[in-house]
Amino acid sequence: VLFYPALLSNSQANILFFELKELSNNIAHRREIAKVYAHILSAYRHQSVDGEEVPLYFTLLVENPRSIQEQLHTKGIHLSLYWTGHPIVPSKIAPSVAHYREGQCPVSEDVSATVLNLPTHRHISKRAAARIAKEVALCLK
Repeated sequence: VLFYPALLSNSQANILFFELKELSNNIAHRREIAKVYAHILSAYRHQSVDGEEVPLYFTLLVENPRSIQEQLHTKGIHLSLYWTGHPIVPSKIAPSVAHYREGQCPVSEDVSATVLNLPTHRHISKRAAARIAKEVALCLK
């Protein structure tokens, strides 16, 4: 439509258009990567991958995620801990932005301290996911 007032710049609109075009492929890829993780790490995860979810990450709840992240780092595997220890916002955002005060959600605070997220994005191949999962399994033994 000509002269329609846009809320996105041309470059933002181009990125959005590309991402929407690739959405089905992105979802399928994330599900496939999650299946690789689920197969190798089934002993450490209590939730199955049923094919309906679209995992932004493959989440494990572990005793010391920072220790595991450090061990993996020495093997060339770099995981972010944006959500570890942060119940409602990633670590780079102050909880006060969401009007959150420590102690408001004690269960979420306890659980978030155990979060280890494994990547499922388009740059993670099945082979890389298998390597990551095997190394995580070694850390958890």
